[in-house]
Amino acid sequence: MKDRNYDSEEPLSLWKVTLWIVLYAAVCGVLLAAFTLIESVLKFVLSLVALYFMIRFFKKYERWSIRISFIICTLLAYFSTVIMMAFWLYMTNEMAGTAG
Repeated sequence: MKDRNYDSEEPLSLWKVTLWIVLYAAVCGVLLAAFTLIESVLKFVLSLVALYFMIRFFKKYERWSIRISFIICTLLAYFSTVIMMAFWLYMTNEMAGTAG
């Protein structure tokens, strides 16, 4: 399914595009956050999977505004996942009594 122009018979549904942007961005953001948190070779597989999803999204939607929205949402998902993981690690270490 390709991105349709404004003059085509079937315009893009705003809700459908928004849903796909959020879903793809959440998956890529979590995969990239896992890339930064994992220290094994698996991190490279996760980055390749994130790249695969990004390429699929860019093939599906060719408009610049949709692509920029995807990149911004991916960065937001990445930072929010990393911050939540940092809070979780801090809280588990605090409860275990090992926090400095």
